Amino acid sequence: MERGFVPVIIILAVLVILGATGSFIVVSQLQKQEKNARPAREDTTPVSKIPDASPTPGSAIFPEPSPPPHEVAAPKPGIEKQMQKPLVETQAPAPGMTPPALFLPVQTSSRLAGLEREITVLYESGNPIGPDHYARLNNGLDTEVLADADPTLIGKLRGMLQSINPDAVSSTASPQEQSQSPSACANNTQPVLTSDFTDFSKIKKITAPGSPSSEGPKGHSFVWTERERVPVYAPIAMTLDSGAYVKDTAESPAQYLLFFIVKNNCNYQVKFDHIDEPIPSIREQFPNTPAVADSRGKSVSQKIQFQSGDLIGYTAGNLQSGNWDFGLYNVKEKGVLATQYNSYGIHGYAVCWVNFYSTEKQAQYRRLLEGPKLLCSF
Repeated sequence: MERGFVPVIIILAVLVILGATGSFIVVSQLQKQEKNARPAREDTTPVSKIPDASPTPGSAIFPEPSPPPHEVAAPKPGIEKQMQKPLVETQAPAPGMTPPALFLPVQTSSRLAGLEREITVLYESGNPIGPDHYARLNNGLDTEVLADADPTLIGKLRGMLQSINPDAVSSTASPQEQSQSPSACANNTQPVLTSDFTDFSKIKKITAPGSPSSEGPKGHSFVWTERERVPVYAPIAMTLDSGAYVKDTAESPAQYLLFFIVKNNCNYQVKFDHIDEPIPSIREQFPNTPAVADSRGKSVSQKIQFQSGDLIGYTAGNLQSGNWDFGLYNVKEKGVLATQYNSYGIHGYAVCWVNFYSTEKQAQYRRLLEGPKLLCSF
C-alpha cells in the first residue's frame, strides 16, 4: 500500500467509531426520555400488603377548605331535615279553627290540693257547713282562679261547695224516706220520744247540748256511764240512714257513728256516736276495716227500721272520758245554736232532745243535765 493510504484508513476508522458512539449516546438519551414519559408500571404487590397512604378530605395532609369569612358552612347531609322538623308535633287545625296550644300537664298547687281534699270530705259528709267556713273555702277558690288554676277543677269544686252551702241546705233524709207521701215528710208536728235511749239507772250525768268546739257549740249531749258497758235503744220508731266505722287515732278503739231518720217525720234525725257493738244487721252495713280520723258519714245500702225501744247495740263510751253521744236534729230548720252562736254543719240544726219526752221523763232527765244552757233549760 501506499503510505498516503494508511492514514486515510485510520482516519476513516476513527470517524466510524466516533459516529457509532454518538449514535449510541443519542439512542440512550431517547430511551431515557421515553422511559420518563411512560406511566409507571403497575405494581403487582397484593393490596393487603400496601398501606393506604392516600390523603382524605379533612386530614392534615389534605385539609378540608374552611368557609370564607361571613359565610355559613353548608350542613351535612341529613342535618337539614332534622333542623326543619318542629320541636313539638301538633295536628294541623281544621280550616277556620284556632291552632291548638301545646298540651302541657296541669300543675296543681299545694293550696288547691288542700282545698280539694277539704271540700271533698265535706261534700261526701253531706252536712251543711257554717257561713264563715263556706266563705273561707269560696275565697280560697277565688285566689286559685287568679293564679290560673285548672278551670275544670275549680268548676267541679264550686259545685261541690255549693251543695253544702249553709244558705242552700237540703234535707239529709234518705231516698227511701223521701219517697214517702209529701205529708209524711212535711209533717210539722213535734215527734215524741217514748223510750229511754239507754238503761236509765246506768247514767251518772248528761252534758247538755252546747259544749264548745272548733265548729261552734256542739248539738249533741255527752252521756256519762263511766266506761260501763251499757245497752243503746231506739228512743222512737226510726230508720238507719247513714254512719261510719272509725278510729279517732291509730291507737284508739274502733267505734260506730250512726244516724237515723225518724219514721213518719223525716224532718228529724237521731244521732248516736262512740258505739262499740252495734247489732249484727247494723255492722253488716259498714266496712270491716275502720277509717282513721275520718268520720265522714255514708248512706247505708240497707235501710233498717227500728221500733221504739229496739236494741241498737252496746257501748262503754269514749276510751278517754267514758262518755258517748246522743243528739236530735230538725234538719229543716236552723236552731238557736246556728242563729245565735254560729254553730257549723249539723250542730246548727240541733234541738233540745229533753223537750221531746213526756213531762214525767223530762223531769227525770233534767235532773241529770249539767253544763251549758244554750239550748236546754234546767
